[in-house]
Amino acid sequence: MLGMEWAVRETLEDPEEVRQSRKNPNTGRLYYRWYTNTALGNKWVLVIVKFLAHDAFISTAYVTNRIRPGGLIWRK
Repeated sequence: MLGMEWAVRETLEDPEEVRQSRKNPNTGRLYYRWYTNTALGNKWVLVIVKFLAHDAFISTAYVTNRIRPGGLIWRK
């Protein structure tokens, strides 16, 4: 993800899909956006955000080949 910080922001601002985390269903949200021609080829950028009562933060972000299972919250 080095040099792809812009993709993290873009994924959060305009995701193609948002899913509920299976691991943390009450607090975790998975934001996905498809990118072509990343350093690793055509991939999804996944940004995992944890929501707390009065705060939210990015837990991790990475590129992946697939969308992980979890409840669909929103789709573009």
